[in-house]
Amino acid sequence: NTAGIAAGKTVGVAPAAQLYAVRVLNALGFGSEAAVIYGIEWCINQDVDVMNMSLGSTFRSLLEEQACRAALQKGILIAAAAGNSGYGADYPAAYEGVTAVAAVDRNNEHANFSNIWETNDIAAPGVEIYSAHPGGFKKLSGTSMATPHVAGVAALGKSLQRIAGQNLEEVIKETAEKIGDPNDPEYESIYGAGLVRADQVVKVLIKNYERRKAYATRKSK
Repeated sequence: NTAGIAAGKTVGVAPAAQLYAVRVLNALGFGSEAAVIYGIEWCINQDVDVMNMSLGSTFRSLLEEQACRAALQKGILIAAAAGNSGYGADYPAAYEGVTAVAAVDRNNEHANFSNIWETNDIAAPGVEIYSAHPGGFKKLSGTSMATPHVAGVAALGKSLQRIAGQNLEEVIKETAEKIGDPNDPEYESIYGAGLVRADQVVKVLIKNYERRKAYATRKSK
């Protein structure tokens, strides 16, 4: 499902992206801390651009946090699910530097299951998301469905500019659309910077590219 949302040929955000399927959970959706860390390390060694982590735990892990930090230092953008408990921290989303993704419905309203927490960075569609499923297509809900929307946008961004994950996250947040009540004191804990906008991210990065190209041309003369 997440792969189809991020890069599916029919309904994906970045259909031309190259995917790696790194399995760290079993068929029931459970896995060990060691497996998750191994998966992160594998991604680092493969020099990936973006990691989608549609998984989480309420337990903070120093080793997992260190693994995420190592990936971030390599310039990888990590998009992680904010959690489906309604409130509180979920890891790895709540680690510093990881892009925590909250969920909204088709009306761009807060999904009642989506965790409200101070580390939320961005919001994306996460209710009844239509995507690939074994045997065909299926609608599913959760911050795990919201996360690959952001990972797909990050993949589009990386295809346009070799930009570090931290800088790309800044572009994604700066171009986000304000939804809900921007005056709500808990706004960022609910939506982060707002709704992710792929079109605006692409627009900004293309403009940056054209600006650099023009500068390089003037300099060469």
